[in-house]
Amino acid sequence: MIHARQALLPEGWRRDVRVPPDAGRIARVEVGVTPCPGDMRADCLVPRMPNVHSHAFQRGFSGLTETRGAGRESFWTWREMTYQLCADRLTRRYAGAGRNGLYRDAGGRVYPRG
Repeated sequence: MIHARQALLPEGWRRDVRVPPDAGRIARVEVGVTPCPGDMRADCLVPRMPNVHSHAFQRGFSGLTETRGAGRESFWTWREMTYQLCADRLTRRYAGAGRNGLYRDAGGRVYPRG
């Protein structure tokens, strides 16, 4: 069992939270309870960040960075070529996004050009 002085729950921050794990998962959360003997103590609990990264962008340049250049190549030269290709494509594709009003503040107003 884990007892925390405070924890970030879906409804916000709560004090004196006890989390009894069930086979590695959180089965329930007890709020406003005192720690029990044997509980692991924590000052603060927050949810784990999910791994949401994607390699989908690689489909866009598949085959374009697998060619051998004139000089000596390594992982680092491949990496630089890949970064440059991504930067070039993103710049062309999204260069006008700010001018087209895609970026707005919470009130819906287009951010001014800087």
